[in-house]
Amino acid sequence: MGSIVPAHIGGPQKRLIALRYWLTGKGFHLALDALHFASLYHTGMRKDGVTPELDHQVSIALYARTLPIADGDIEKLIIVILLHDVREDYSSPDQVPPGLMPVSEEIIAQRFGADVSRDIELLSKVTHGVKKDGAMYFAQIRETWRACLVKLLDRLHNLSTMQGAFSPQKQVEYVGEARRDILPLARYARRAFSRYEPAFENVKLGIGLQIALLDKLNEPLSVG
Repeated sequence: MGSIVPAHIGGPQKRLIALRYWLTGKGFHLALDALHFASLYHTGMRKDGVTPELDHQVSIALYARTLPIADGDIEKLIIVILLHDVREDYSSPDQVPPGLMPVSEEIIAQRFGADVSRDIELLSKVTHGVKKDGAMYFAQIRETWRACLVKLLDRLHNLSTMQGAFSPQKQVEYVGEARRDILPLARYARRAFSRYEPAFENVKLGIGLQIALLDKLNEPLSVG
């Protein structure tokens, strides 16, 4: 039986269609609402100038659905993934696309629940125009397993898509931050939220592999 996706459709569109079909099949209608909400705001392109901005959220969601997460927890996790950047990126009137409201904590809570809103606040580096201190930011993320896992998945995807988007020097800096803040977060979450230890271990290993690859690619800079 042939694919239901036309051959001319590119990777990001295929991923978006695949996610929609999966969410529909699972009956995850609130997650479908979150996907639509995210698509209204994430209308630009990623730093490579080629990939749609929303492909970041979609790709992470597709990865997350392969992890050993209980059926009662996976939809909320997917919702947090789809919305994890909307507060940080679209909370001010000058940031939002024409015709849309700035994304507030209250809007997220009303539409998707207090737990989702809390996780997104934990994941947002900038809220109400104020940038959080780095140490405080990573300490807050540790409050919930969803915030921990979404942050780790977010960084895994960013590390795997930096080539052609970030300068070699920026890649080295990003890898340094991953070693300093992200891997310790993964080790903490694996112990603190033992129910999902296999999921955290999966993502931690993926991050480690990406760090090793980027080290090799940028070896002259790292040594220098």
